[in-house]
Amino acid sequence: MTVSFQTIDSLPIGISCQQVAAAFEPFRCNGSSAAGWSRQLRMIRWNAAKRAWRRAVRASEGTGRDTQVIAGEYESTWSRGYAAYDLSVGCRKPEPWLLRGEAFLADRSGVPRFRNVILGAVIRHIGPRRVLEVGCGNGINLLLLASQFPGVAFSGIELTEAGNRVARELQGAQSLPSAMAAYPLMPGTDPLAFRRINFMRGDATAMPFADGEFDLVFTVLSVEQMERVRDKALNEIARVSSRYVLNMEPFAEANRSLLRRAHVFGRDYFRGTIPGMARYGLEPMWATTDFPQEIQLGAALVLSRKSNLRADV
Repeated sequence: MTVSFQTIDSLPIGISCQQVAAAFEPFRCNGSSAAGWSRQLRMIRWNAAKRAWRRAVRASEGTGRDTQVIAGEYESTWSRGYAAYDLSVGCRKPEPWLLRGEAFLADRSGVPRFRNVILGAVIRHIGPRRVLEVGCGNGINLLLLASQFPGVAFSGIELTEAGNRVARELQGAQSLPSAMAAYPLMPGTDPLAFRRINFMRGDATAMPFADGEFDLVFTVLSVEQMERVRDKALNEIARVSSRYVLNMEPFAEANRSLLRRAHVFGRDYFRGTIPGMARYGLEPMWATTDFPQEIQLGAALVLSRKSNLRADV
């Protein structure tokens, strides 16, 4: 299979790159200088090289980022809650991003906002009744989508205690915080739908769901963390889907530059290929990288459908 990335405008999901960029706009650091960009880039390059070297040493010693290490890192991340998802905050921590050749600085707090535009477009196009996010973190993707698609039954499974806890705690509120309700580019129609999401704590390699239980299973930089259990996780993801799997992950095809390859190796991230999805009974239908990208890490959005045949690729 030859991978050909499409522009997001050419996909059958009915959105444009301009809409995606507009969702990220409130978090762009428009006053940042070229000197600030250069400093960030030097730091990123240095960190990538340092991590790659350490990773090479750890690999020779048989140690590295296992599930326990990853869970420990994200316990802290998800414990911070939802304060960052406030449009009035804007850009607090400038980081380098790229979009169609344009380099700019932005705060990553706006990332779930532009992803929501993309995820929502795919859901509208496919029309699933039951949707699962694997590795849902603090639930931000599902919390936004639920109010936009009240007729869809959403579930999320998350490895960390903190991610699952903060999502469940938020569900105990009478309504979403006003800042979160205003966060998405497209407002929801059911302000109480977030309370109906089925959040659970669990392992992506052994999920407590029936075969084909969900019309759509999606991941957003969660398989990224599962390189050591890649086959088990993707086999499970394919198993519980009856129709489609959507992955926004650092596929190898999106990380060809030396910087990105060093970053992926140094962090021990997912290094699978798009044609390799056939191993799990998944047939890629289209792929795109036409959305804001971190300079040190590329992500490809790939929609696959279940196949009756598995192939070794």
